Amino acid sequence: MKSVGMRPALGIGRPTLCAILAVTTLGAVVRAFPVIAAGFPLNDGGLFVEMIAAVRAGGYHLPETVAYNGLQIPFAYPPAGFFVGAAWADLTGMSLINTVRVVPLIFSIFSVPLAFAVYRPLLGTDARAVAATAGFALMARSYNWQITGGGVTRSLGLLLALTAVAACVQMYRRPHAGWWPILTGTAAGLCALSHPQAAVFVGVSMLAMVPFSPIGWRTAALRLIASVGVAAVVLSPWLVTVVGRHGWSTLLGAAQTGGGIQESLILFFTFRFSDGFVEMLGIIGAFGLFVCIVNRQWLFPVWAALVFLVGSRAGLTYATVPVAGAMAYALLDAFRWLRVREPVTTPDLFRPRRAAALIVVLLVAGVADSLASRYDPGSPLEPLSDNSRAAMAWAAAKTADDATFLVAAGEPWQLDAVSEWFPVLAGRRSLATVQGWEWLGPGRFREQERRNQWLLNCAALTENDCAAEWTRVVEAVDYVFVTEGDRAANLGHPCCLQLADRLVDSGGRLAFSQGDVRIVQVAGDAEAAP
Repeated sequence: MKSVGMRPALGIGRPTLCAILAVTTLGAVVRAFPVIAAGFPLNDGGLFVEMIAAVRAGGYHLPETVAYNGLQIPFAYPPAGFFVGAAWADLTGMSLINTVRVVPLIFSIFSVPLAFAVYRPLLGTDARAVAATAGFALMARSYNWQITGGGVTRSLGLLLALTAVAACVQMYRRPHAGWWPILTGTAAGLCALSHPQAAVFVGVSMLAMVPFSPIGWRTAALRLIASVGVAAVVLSPWLVTVVGRHGWSTLLGAAQTGGGIQESLILFFTFRFSDGFVEMLGIIGAFGLFVCIVNRQWLFPVWAALVFLVGSRAGLTYATVPVAGAMAYALLDAFRWLRVREPVTTPDLFRPRRAAALIVVLLVAGVADSLASRYDPGSPLEPLSDNSRAAMAWAAAKTADDATFLVAAGEPWQLDAVSEWFPVLAGRRSLATVQGWEWLGPGRFREQERRNQWLLNCAALTENDCAAEWTRVVEAVDYVFVTEGDRAANLGHPCCLQLADRLVDSGGRLAFSQGDVRIVQVAGDAEAAP
């Protein structure tokens, strides 16, 4: 098998540096625009706010549990992002809500130049490396889940993952190992302390590159083993503490929340990397992988396939790294082919101008497609609405401390910002919220996920009294919080104001109404909103 060309590390010239800065600026624009426009953390982050608060309250000692949604959740999530978030809040005086809004954006922006450090030795030329970095910077899947509130761990994980992969590339290509196994293992260990899926991506990447190492696969494998040992040393204090407190079952339960191989294969063939109106970057990425296969340049196709097969839930995110590399390889070969095919009568003066014009057109189209991704029905780049926040403030002020709520927003739990933020902003229990259950032991997450899906279906597709059924089967419900946004309808779940109407018709009391949000009291006493 052939590998994409490698070359010795060289200093970066001024034109290349300017190109990297320009690409980083474009990446910053497409990332910052939805964050600034929102004014509140995008999508999720409620549970992570509580975890950061627990770190601060414990004086930067690893907490044993975190209180969220009426649960005492084992603090077994990799903690690096929470410690960084707590330090940021203390140093800047920023609120925790703004911390999970701003810090992920910063980490995500810095991931762009780090991607160049990965591509430069793999692709052999600065032009290809810059092109690959541009593809990575503009593909929405490389950042959309990273800049949400939950991105305080995801974006740090990706940043450290790129650091580990860049160090691994150097480790695999140098005649003498030097410090590279230690640097690679340290970055990989810190990555594992930030986000579990990022750690899986690093492991897959390091394995995928072994057969393509110019120093030979046996030497590369030995260096891989050494770096894994270093990573284990970095990770072991946290791992020993968590296992000693909560046992292996907590970590094993969390590991069972990903999708299966069937889901991975479906994602693999969608190539929805930009989620825009045209999906231009996904098309170019698919073309790039095809060209690599035809030319027997196997590294990027093998790397991308392994990423999908091992980590389906975040496969599209982490696969942007190898797909962008394949995209650059194919694009620049296409430019070379077009240059050769130009008529000999074309003056040389116009050839670079045509190439530059085509590059500008591609960049503009890529930026536009990336910015348009926030309008995709499945995009996480939506914040909690003002009406929902007002309703949660009312619930915090006007309902009993032990009041229970069914929260129905008509969206899958991954996109249901209302359900995740409700326990934090309202300070009340949301009975169908899924977040946090992955750390309660094997099977608990799937059990709660099924309950959440049942509520989604009940609120949208049946005439049942969802609150009465939940009370009969699970536990008593005091209030039902419903909201209906455009995204729910676009996702095929017309929801959920008709549920509020059914509850009122069956004897419930409309306690709060503002815009597209209703709170219906189905049991107990509460003061109605004026």
